[in-house]
Amino acid sequence: MSVYFYLVIRISLWLGAFLVSVLPVVVNDDVDMHFDLLTTLESINHAKVFRELYFVIVPVSVLSLSTIVDYWCRERKDISGSVFALTIIALFFNVLSLGAGLVGFMKIPHAAPLAPSQLWTYSILIGYALIVSFGTEVGVAFTHTEKP
Repeated sequence: MSVYFYLVIRISLWLGAFLVSVLPVVVNDDVDMHFDLLTTLESINHAKVFRELYFVIVPVSVLSLSTIVDYWCRERKDISGSVFALTIIALFFNVLSLGAGLVGFMKIPHAAPLAPSQLWTYSILIGYALIVSFGTEVGVAFTHTEKP
């Protein structure tokens, strides 16, 4: 399997996890979707479904953690020291993302919009988790080796 084909598989799985987890927010009648991300986030907040959007962190982080474990199991004999260190770092940041996702999901109120400072903080955490998990998927795809 070529690296690029494996990359397409990893990105497809990541996009699937992302899209399935944001679907409840996107189909909500009270949310007005805009091309401007900040306006969309404010609309989601006013519709009181930001908590559901925040949950996107959990599936993408879990997917990346499973990707790391799969990578270690497959490449355990051929992995170099620097790649092993990078996977430990990726594991650490994905565990942080998952923890932030679970704790934030429990702390965000159900029936009230967030304050602007909270909206900004939680939005940054969503962005951080998406970047870390997507980077993990791409990194694993590019370090994937052909097995005979």
